[in-house]
Amino acid sequence: KTQGTSANPVWAEAGGNTVFISKQTASDDASLAFTSGFSTDYFEYIFKFDNLKPATDTVDILMYLSNDAGSSYYTANMYSVSWFTSRLSGSATSSDLLAKEVWNGAFAYMSWNQGNDAGSEWRSAGELRLYRASIAAETAWTSTQVQFEMDNKFSRQITGGCTSGAEEIVNGIKFAFSSGNITSGDIYMYGGKAE
Repeated sequence: KTQGTSANPVWAEAGGNTVFISKQTASDDASLAFTSGFSTDYFEYIFKFDNLKPATDTVDILMYLSNDAGSSYYTANMYSVSWFTSRLSGSATSSDLLAKEVWNGAFAYMSWNQGNDAGSEWRSAGELRLYRASIAAETAWTSTQVQFEMDNKFSRQITGGCTSGAEEIVNGIKFAFSSGNITSGDIYMYGGKAE
């Protein structure tokens, strides 16, 4: 599913310097993409995730960037590291720490090991912040996600990354699971005004 591109969305003030741009709701879609609403009025973009559910169990949420409004997406130039910490209820150990990285790849990880068991797993919730997308520079991002997994395991996931060797204006972004469709859930796009 792709956000409409024939006209700019109606923007509504969300308070402070943050402006609501648009929302995507999944309904068994291969991906959710935002290809309009990018503007030099914003120094950052915030994407908020709520209750994304995969069709396939134990998959990752991936992010792709575009410099041509979603006609194509980077096939390289994305560098990122993701950290995953978790705590098992009643465990003698406080947490574990795992990491995944993408080095000169086509995507970045937003969240790992997303489950689709409605009875025992919370869907991932969190946000992505995208910086320097509206100027010809390396684009950077940070993201945080939280989720509750089966067997009383709570996790927090953090990603940081940037493009390198791609000093271009980014005006499209796509989110997809590493396998299977997005059956339900929402992603909201906001802009941080450059004041």
